[in-house]
Amino acid sequence: MAPFTGTDIYKMILGPSGRVAYALNLATHRIFQYRIATDGRLLPLSTPSVVTKEGVRDFVLTSDGRFGYMSDASDETISQYQVSPSGMLTPLTPATAPVEAKPRVLCIHPDGRTLYAANQRDHNISQFRITPGGQLISLGPPVPSSGEPTGFTFAPDHHALYVCNWSPGSVSQYRINTDGRLTPLAPAQVLEGGAASAGLVLAPAVRSAYVTNAGGQIFQYRINADDSLSSLVPASLPTGGSSEKLVITPLGRFVYVSNYGGESISQYKVNTDGTLIALSPRDVDAHPMPEPLAMDPSGRFVYTINDSKSGVSRISQFRISATGQLVPLTPATVPAGPGSGLLTITNLPEKK
Repeated sequence: MAPFTGTDIYKMILGPSGRVAYALNLATHRIFQYRIATDGRLLPLSTPSVVTKEGVRDFVLTSDGRFGYMSDASDETISQYQVSPSGMLTPLTPATAPVEAKPRVLCIHPDGRTLYAANQRDHNISQFRITPGGQLISLGPPVPSSGEPTGFTFAPDHHALYVCNWSPGSVSQYRINTDGRLTPLAPAQVLEGGAASAGLVLAPAVRSAYVTNAGGQIFQYRINADDSLSSLVPASLPTGGSSEKLVITPLGRFVYVSNYGGESISQYKVNTDGTLIALSPRDVDAHPMPEPLAMDPSGRFVYTINDSKSGVSRISQFRISATGQLVPLTPATVPAGPGSGLLTITNLPEKK
């Protein structure tokens, strides 16, 4: 099966050694593979794709790149894999771990010992311990969320977890106990009752957090000493349209927001007090309908999937200039099949 075939490109994973990217494709139930050139362009590989289960909705890797996990909402399980140095996936024994509800979005604590699964149907979060062999062990019943959980972000000290909720729009915030279990912070949520919360990123150097919502705003928060969030002044800034995902450069200098309704990417500079200021221009063209965003680990390139329900979606690719503006690469896009989804980039293990 050729690369770029099918619909619903959902997630991309990057390995720093060899610069290999995988595209999780929901319609063909496979992960397609690409090489990322030194200038950031995505180039298809000739090696075979990896078959996934039909209900897969997310794919994550441990921070050391040794193990990978896929959520399967159809049979309420999480598939678990060992990852070779070249990035190939091999099922562990057992091949799956049961979940109490339909898992969609997954995240792994940076220490690689705990996995959390967002169960959107039941508005709660499942918690698992990751054994040294990569198998998942339940930490008990799921903890409730203040809405439909859609994404995770860890506090800078990794002692708290923030969860974006799509409906109603809010951010739930939890203390992470030493055993990995979650306990709500006070208050248990912020932005309650607002438009659907779509994404959250942190600027650790200035102790700030930024949240996008479907109402075309980006909210700004101070991260307090106990890791709870409180609003900055002003509390929010406008974006270029119905805002979806956002990314921040590794040093926390620039923030980029995909605007699904405005068919653009908004770009901001992070001030020393944690507030944002729009760059000039604020919005760069990214039509049609950009939704997910991803940035390579070096902070030099940004990618987005352009959704086209009636035709072929494309992955737009940009470099980041010294002053933070996005500049299209050549070519500006590569084909990805119709449909769109979550686009993220993380690390695979280095070859020994």
